Amino acid sequence: MHFRHLPVELIDGVCQDLSPRDLANLSQTSASMYPIAQRQLYRHVEISTMSKNLSIVFTLARRPQVTLFVRSFSVRVSSLSESFYSALADVIAHMSELISLLVDIDLEASWVLNCRPRTCAYPYMSRFTTSFYLDANVASFLTMTPALLELSVDTVPQPSRPIPVIHHTTIPHLIRYLGSTRAAKAVIPGRPIEAVHLHSGDLAEDIVLSLAQSTASVVVLEADTQCLSIVLLELLARHLPSLAFCKITQPFTKAPDIVSVLSGILHNKYSHGTPPSVRASTKKLPNL
Repeated sequence: MHFRHLPVELIDGVCQDLSPRDLANLSQTSASMYPIAQRQLYRHVEISTMSKNLSIVFTLARRPQVTLFVRSFSVRVSSLSESFYSALADVIAHMSELISLLVDIDLEASWVLNCRPRTCAYPYMSRFTTSFYLDANVASFLTMTPALLELSVDTVPQPSRPIPVIHHTTIPHLIRYLGSTRAAKAVIPGRPIEAVHLHSGDLAEDIVLSLAQSTASVVVLEADTQCLSIVLLELLARHLPSLAFCKITQPFTKAPDIVSVLSGILHNKYSHGTPPSVRASTKKLPNL
């Protein structure tokens, strides 16, 4: 039996192991092989300045029918021309079959997510990662991702930027959030968030209360705090009782003086001061 007469499922299985160059060559062998090879060739697209494959964006913009083959799309570039971003906006607007989208470009170019006219929504997208602030363009884009499970946004927030209101019907199935504490207050309440990773901002009492408004039990929490107080720990225990993994870091700008710390501990332990033997040993510690 000739290769092209095999069932499409078998040919798809064979094509999954081919390199992009081999898929491109296969697509030119016959009219029957073209759509099969193209479907695999553009299934997972990664674009970056380092890989020097920016032309793929213009290719997809000229051939919007090919964008329907894309299941995961990743673009990591910066400081490019307006024409590139316009082409990228067209491509994103037509990739209705996307499952995963990563957009890491200039922070002020969030308009690429909200280019009109848009042909359709993204009913299958489960993961969206972006470097953008949580602004009106991002909020509008989220309204078209009803199946979203994981969101990473606003990782480098600007306090002066207002956070838009996100309607309670938007991203109703979200279970994992990665981003700033400011955006968390808009995203988490009313949604079934189970894992929270706060990349920026301070885990304060009001943030804990916002996390407690998740409709599911938060079991994973990673965050930074400037003041790890007893009150904060009590709030976590009271409002997030289902936590199974909790990592809270408290950054400091100056390394502690080990000698002073040890001396203080020993002074509290021995009412008459530090024993001579201990005092002698502490003098040998390095001065950090």
